[in-house]
Amino acid sequence: MDNQFSKMKLDLSNTFERKKAEARFSKLCEKGAKIELTEFRPNTKSPNIHKYAHVCISLFGGYLGYTLKEAKDLFKKQFAKEYPEMGTYTKNGNVFLKSFENGQDDDPRLFHREECEKFIDWLREFANDHGYYIPSSDEYNKSETLQWEIEKELQHFM
Repeated sequence: MDNQFSKMKLDLSNTFERKKAEARFSKLCEKGAKIELTEFRPNTKSPNIHKYAHVCISLFGGYLGYTLKEAKDLFKKQFAKEYPEMGTYTKNGNVFLKSFENGQDDDPRLFHREECEKFIDWLREFANDHGYYIPSSDEYNKSETLQWEIEKELQHFM
């Protein structure tokens, strides 16, 4: 296996990198290789609010030594104590924590956009009070793009 070219990140708007990609693709076609081709698209719009909530939970929860599930449970319970009308729903007389899954806007079991935004603001402030900074969604999007650029540059050294 040709490890040098097993994974390449190229900017096809750059003429040199496009020609490099075309040459590599041509070689792979000659070999009849099986390949995976993925387009990198920087996120220019606001991220899915539920995805970003999971990012926040993962970052701070990981910092504290929790798994994602443990952190979600812990932070949702804490949020529900402070904002029960936003973090919980009642069914058949029982109180449950809301979920971050995508679904119908009228589903009472789910955090809706406003509630999710409030949860994220609360969690970022809570983390800050405990000495941990959670990046804003814009900062997070920029870091994803930066990570792609760094990996692209590092491939020259591998």
